[in-house]
Amino acid sequence: IEAYATGNLRINGSALIGRHCYIGNSVYMQDATIDNFSIINDRVSIIKSSIMDRAFIGDGTRIENSIIGRHVSIGQNSKIINSVIADNVMAEENLDVLNSKIYPHKKLKAGTKISNIILQ
Repeated sequence: IEAYATGNLRINGSALIGRHCYIGNSVYMQDATIDNFSIINDRVSIIKSSIMDRAFIGDGTRIENSIIGRHVSIGQNSKIINSVIADNVMAEENLDVLNSKIYPHKKLKAGTKISNIILQ
């Protein structure tokens, strides 16, 4: 992968990156998986997490101990920690999700803060 060869992708531990993914600059992965056709923009950290296929992750986002479902879009400067975001969720920028589960087909507005809940 070109991003790794040029130093734009740092990997610590295990990593699996699917086919036809875009990986931006200054991306960090630790024990993480990125599935096919996903877009990971600049300055993203993915730690002990899985990103399913066709996901979009905006600039400056941190994902830790979490699962991001298929066809999910997460805006820039968001934090997803110890959480599960189901398929087809659209989240605008500056999202904070902590210890939560978000069911499919939800739309989250910019600046949404979610902690310790199940959003059905």
